[in-house]
Amino acid sequence: MPIGNSRIAALVTTLALAALGFGTAAALATGGASHVLLRSCPGTVAKFEPASFVVACGDGNLAVVKARWATWTTRSASGHGTVKANNCKPDCASGHFLSYPAMLGLSKPKTCKGSVRIWSRLALRFPGKRPVGYKAFQTSSLLC
Repeated sequence: MPIGNSRIAALVTTLALAALGFGTAAALATGGASHVLLRSCPGTVAKFEPASFVVACGDGNLAVVKARWATWTTRSASGHGTVKANNCKPDCASGHFLSYPAMLGLSKPKTCKGSVRIWSRLALRFPGKRPVGYKAFQTSSLLC
């Protein structure tokens, strides 16, 4: 079966962008069908390279904002952002959100309902100060 000119052009564009390290742009050039998405909490809309997302779904006391993604492939994603964590002092309802720079990692893609590919593991690495109760390197499971 002959390959049409538009398919060849899309393939050449994809290969060129991939060779230059533009994995995200390459995926977009082919229609993005192979994207793995981030769903921060069950029941929310899964997103591609979100700028912000909630980590603590039950109470919303931990979130990532200003996320910038350096890589986003079908196997993993990495970037950096700011973790906003409630200090819960004197209690969580009266607490204040403090900011912590963090490196972000996403891995272990899995297929959820509707054939949507979702990241199932979030890794946070805090190079400096970190929220109370968190380790310098912390992982969390993400659910469908």
